[in-house]
Amino acid sequence: MPAAAMLVVSVLGVFVAGLWPRETGPVAVLAADFPAAVAVVEAAGGRLVGGTGVDGLVVAAPRDPADSGLHDRLSAAGAWLLLDPQGLAGCGVTLPDGVS
Repeated sequence: MPAAAMLVVSVLGVFVAGLWPRETGPVAVLAADFPAAVAVVEAAGGRLVGGTGVDGLVVAAPRDPADSGLHDRLSAAGAWLLLDPQGLAGCGVTLPDGVS
């Protein structure tokens, strides 16, 4: 049983590390649905980059590339989860043009 627990912890660690958002640049924002995700981005003062093909999951970016506070503002505005959009590409999520 301890080996199975270690396997689960390892897999979860790799999953989380691969999807943890970077401090700057685009970030995937999860909310209840598409309109809610757009409202979160707008309330946080971010720029909507585009949708992902998954309802409630959009990609946002700071309006100013030097802005490092977008993640905190997105969370405060009601984002359920923030993820690295590049990590999502490996999960089959379609990313907007220009996000790589």
